[in-house]
Amino acid sequence: RRWPAALQDAFIELLMGLPAPYRAYVRRKLYARVDALAAQRPVTADELVGLWHNLRGSMGLK
Repeated sequence: RRWPAALQDAFIELLMGLPAPYRAYVRRKLYARVDALAAQRPVTADELVGLWHNLRGSMGLK
């Protein structure tokens, strides 16, 4: 399934802003969350940020 360009760009920008050791883990976890939501309805870049904040909190990161 393909995401809209704006969502893909926001996802890549978010990942590239992370330290390299975190990127693969966050990519897998966050992709799964976004993809599950995208199966139900379109996901916005703002929602991506919210999903990231939830994941970040569950990882104990600030």
